[in-house]
Amino acid sequence: MKLKYSFTVILLFISIISFSQELIKFKNEEGKVGLKNDSGKIILEPLYDYIYDSYNGFTKLFIGDTLDYGAPKRGLFGIMNSKGKIIVEPKYNFVFEFRKTWARVFIGETYDGCNPKSGKFGFIDTSGNEIIPVKYKRAEDYYLGLAKVNYEEKVGFIDSTDKAIIPFKYDHITNFYNGIATTFVGTTDNMGNNLEGKYGLIDSKGNVMAEPIYDKVNTNDGFVFAKLNDTYGVLKNGKEVVPFDYNGFYGYNNGNIIASRPLTEKEEKTHQKELEKIEEESNNQDDDQYYDEYSSEEDNDNSKINGKFGLIDTTNSIIIPFKYDDAFSLGRRLIIAKKKGKYGIIDKSNKKILDFSFDKIFPIEEGNGEAYLKTKKGRKYGCIDSQAKIITEAIYDQIDLSYSDAGFVIVTKDEKKGCINSEGKLILPIEYDYIVIYDDNTFNVSIGDDNYNVDANNKRKDN
Repeated sequence: MKLKYSFTVILLFISIISFSQELIKFKNEEGKVGLKNDSGKIILEPLYDYIYDSYNGFTKLFIGDTLDYGAPKRGLFGIMNSKGKIIVEPKYNFVFEFRKTWARVFIGETYDGCNPKSGKFGFIDTSGNEIIPVKYKRAEDYYLGLAKVNYEEKVGFIDSTDKAIIPFKYDHITNFYNGIATTFVGTTDNMGNNLEGKYGLIDSKGNVMAEPIYDKVNTNDGFVFAKLNDTYGVLKNGKEVVPFDYNGFYGYNNGNIIASRPLTEKEEKTHQKELEKIEEESNNQDDDQYYDEYSSEEDNDNSKINGKFGLIDTTNSIIIPFKYDDAFSLGRRLIIAKKKGKYGIIDKSNKKILDFSFDKIFPIEEGNGEAYLKTKKGRKYGCIDSQAKIITEAIYDQIDLSYSDAGFVIVTKDEKKGCINSEGKLILPIEYDYIVIYDDNTFNVSIGDDNYNVDANNKRKDN
């Protein structure tokens, strides 16, 4: 009995090895495609117009019209499993790849190489059984047991039994992030993108965290930050914890919110005078001065907002009084703020960290690898690090922070470039037309048509 069992296992093992050999596509005289193994044995008769490469143990088969280079254009798809068995005869207009145990299928009109255009979606399992009927206008793959689908012009989420966990009453729902999704009720375009309407929030169990009545919503630490009729407030478990009394929120960290409130009548008069002064100074600037190629950065200025800035917590208690004309977060500890027309840096106890002497302190541009912040006084630029340490005073015509995460800053004076290090020391003199930093000891520089490499001591290197 044991010998018979062992023999059966050996045969099964041999058959698995045999089929796991790489399959080779071949064509017959009519141009139809089939599969054979490296021994020449036909595994799949040449009945198809295109056969995809195997993916996750499944091979898509196609019968229909093909493009000039042979790929599918319009037709029907089937599927073969890793054992060489056809689990789905060609009957779908498109079949997506399997994601774990299920795959989306589509019946309807396609474009550009069988991509779904208009029709219905459903789901099949790894045996080829249609688990979810082909009835949904749109469908995304299952994630954490739920799939987002469109049914009768509305969006919801279904579980593996086709039960609607998130009801079909929304016009758009984002995917879940940390167990929460944004809902939308309003008008959308043909691709389902939001045009005009209201937003809410829902969790993955179908519990409504915020009804879709808000102009904007987002979440952090379980709090819902919402905009309603041009005012901002905060919700927790569906209840209002910060009233909708604010002009806006400009940063949240560890329970603290940078916020702006409306100006009083007296503050409004002062604010208008400050704006008039700024506009007058701008009009009086000499057009022959150095051209600021980054002048669009001047638009990043919340002080144009009709409000005063301060810091509150999620119980609406005031941490820093509303006395600043602009404010935005600089990490967990520091805040860039503006008062009396000048920018400085304070901490979250309202202690001054950097003097209010700058015309602008620009925020770090996320995604650019920058470790420093650009500062501005008049038409001159400098930079500081994220702890408010001054790297260089504002003495340059322009600052390039592209390499600041490596501790280097390219500076410009009179249209010539040089380079400073993290201590503000000039390591490359301001005499170059162009500088590219390869590493901490290789700098590619140009003067006119002469292009070469130098080291961190400005010594020429052999290319």
